[in-house]
Amino acid sequence: MKRKKVIIGVLMAAIFVMMAFVPVVHSNSSLKSNSDVVHSSPYIKDNGNRSRNILKLKSYKITNNVPGNYMKYNLTFMAPNNIAKSGNIITIENKYGKVNVYSNLNYVNLSIILYTGHNDKISKVNGVTNVPDVNNGYDYCSNAYYKYPNGHTARLEVTKIEVSSLSLYTVPEIIAVFGEVVVTESGMLIRSVSSLGDVLSSLLEVLIPTLAADYALLYADAEAQHEPTIYLDLGASWGTKWYNFYQIGAYGEEGLFTGQFNSNNGYYMPVSIAGGHCYSPTSAKFYEEYGSHESVWNPYQEPPW
Repeated sequence: MKRKKVIIGVLMAAIFVMMAFVPVVHSNSSLKSNSDVVHSSPYIKDNGNRSRNILKLKSYKITNNVPGNYMKYNLTFMAPNNIAKSGNIITIENKYGKVNVYSNLNYVNLSIILYTGHNDKISKVNGVTNVPDVNNGYDYCSNAYYKYPNGHTARLEVTKIEVSSLSLYTVPEIIAVFGEVVVTESGMLIRSVSSLGDVLSSLLEVLIPTLAADYALLYADAEAQHEPTIYLDLGASWGTKWYNFYQIGAYGEEGLFTGQFNSNNGYYMPVSIAGGHCYSPTSAKFYEEYGSHESVWNPYQEPPW
């Protein structure tokens, strides 16, 4: 009996500790911010004239609807020089969520609806993910990678897209590709930690808009540097022991890849990073984490995050 009481006491203590660390998820909560939060490559920022006048994230709003089992992102990009075709509407939906893109002469609006961990569209589906085509489709390669640091598991979703297969796309279509990849990678991550899906969804609230601010420019950056591939990574790590199962972190990275989209031979060159270890701009590691790396795992952003 005494042993049972000790075990119960330890479990109760663990629950209280867990509640101290888990972010609060508010029903129907919303968040507004702007591109000031973007953690962009210092090398890109130092060369502000390259591709930076093409598109800019003006604002975003996030609605986290827990009872409705979805999270919605509304992002507005300013589009100078009338590069967006007015009235162009793109809709993509798969089992993980839905993407809507609407463009006018001066702006492009991206709406992402992400189905969270309790949604039937996620829990009842197994097997290979089939990403629907935008326009006539594009060439891409998606894979999941795992690491097992002490007491943790980490999963990284990596999608690489061939730049030349996007060469005829309009700006709204390129943004729709971003939304499509985000919906799929986020949905797969949430399924990986279904018991803590709401917590991971809260962490993704910050990652997705931060990466979106630069993803719309990756195509132009890749063309300017004559790189064949762009990539987007979303990852999560979580505790696997009874005393740290509440420890969950998220990481996002996007940039240019020097190899072909369906090859692992090449170097990843980060353009934007979100989440992870969040090094200060005054830290040497802030610059070092933007150095090229051959592995899909950034050596300065090793899990657990």
